[in-house]
Amino acid sequence: MYNSETNFFSIVSQELFEILDNEDIERLPADVAKELLNKKIIVNEEQLYEYYHKCRLNYLSSIGNQDSLDLVIAPTTGCNFACPYCFEGEKEDKVMGEDVINDLILFINSYQKANNMTITWYGGEPLMAFPIMQKIVNRIRKECSIKFSQSIITNGFLINDRIIEFMKNNQFTFIQISLDGTEEHHNVTRCLKVNKRPTFERILGNVDKLVSEMPDSCKISLRININRENEDDYKTMWNFLKSRYENDHRLSVYPGFIREDGKGNNRMCCNSLFGKSRYRFYQKLSNQGIKVDFYPQLVTKGCMTCRNSSFVIGPEGELYKCWNDFNHPERIVGNIKGQSLTDPQLISRYAYEATIYNDPKCKECKFFPICDGGCSWLRYKNVFEGKKYDLCTFLSDDTRLEECLLKEQPSAEDEILRAY
Repeated sequence: MYNSETNFFSIVSQELFEILDNEDIERLPADVAKELLNKKIIVNEEQLYEYYHKCRLNYLSSIGNQDSLDLVIAPTTGCNFACPYCFEGEKEDKVMGEDVINDLILFINSYQKANNMTITWYGGEPLMAFPIMQKIVNRIRKECSIKFSQSIITNGFLINDRIIEFMKNNQFTFIQISLDGTEEHHNVTRCLKVNKRPTFERILGNVDKLVSEMPDSCKISLRININRENEDDYKTMWNFLKSRYENDHRLSVYPGFIREDGKGNNRMCCNSLFGKSRYRFYQKLSNQGIKVDFYPQLVTKGCMTCRNSSFVIGPEGELYKCWNDFNHPERIVGNIKGQSLTDPQLISRYAYEATIYNDPKCKECKFFPICDGGCSWLRYKNVFEGKKYDLCTFLSDDTRLEECLLKEQPSAEDEILRAY
């Protein structure tokens, strides 16, 4: 017996199963009925949507919360790689100037209610503008009273001793580096833009330095980009990296599913591992001896698109609400100069209209508690651009959910339900 709201999963007696299956609730002893109500296996009619409305209320409350400020800062659009699947489109290399840095400090200080801030460095390749990063951090320390931590998403090629020392001294808590599978495949797609030179060996050497020198408080995440063409690389790289770094607790390895649109940019193409094809991929990994946690998790809904104090900031001070919108001028929602917002409609659509809470079928879905609602950017495309992306969790199928549950041992703690 499983309930997605409480994530309760237990063996029960055949007699109890038959009573519930036949909806003969009046036959249940009082103590058993009480336990089933507690586990939400049976509910009173007025409580049917209680969980949904609690989640919705928490979500609506979080939209305007200004206790924290979450900024993704791209100090440059320039990149030393030219990955063929990059979603940022054609880029004119831009670097953040002194005027924009001045505006950024004013923008941060305008959030007077915020007591902490997260900064994620992004690009382009942010380390191509490393002196700008240094200047911004030094200015924040001197001119802003807010506490902050830092992360970076980088291709890893430019990391050196000076950059590592900077990261160590400035509270970097997370570093993400991507590899495109094995060295052979990686060097085809993630080569240097100017001369097509391979990059795998140097990136790996830089990861060695990070693992050796960064403190325990900094997590290092290696994202292995895959689609159906190179999905077998993941097992090879997982084994290779786990062996190379001897299961260092700071380092995680995970698959990055490359988003590839089908004809007409209407949905994911069959070459992509998005959506329900992920389950097949995870099954394959499990069969190959790689630990996969199939058990459902209660998940929150929403992302930075749904929070008023979360922005992506480009090198000219332009504001975006989603990583996927970066470097697309038509998706700019404002500018840090004067803290002006120029596209309240797009902000409103992300926060309210293109959410799981504005989709009637999600309210009725029994998988709602274990579904994050899917990518807000793709949901926006479905609602306002007529696209047909499948945003449901891969668990949203009774047979598939049952398979995932039964990979775990059901609880035996509820003896009253097992014994009845």
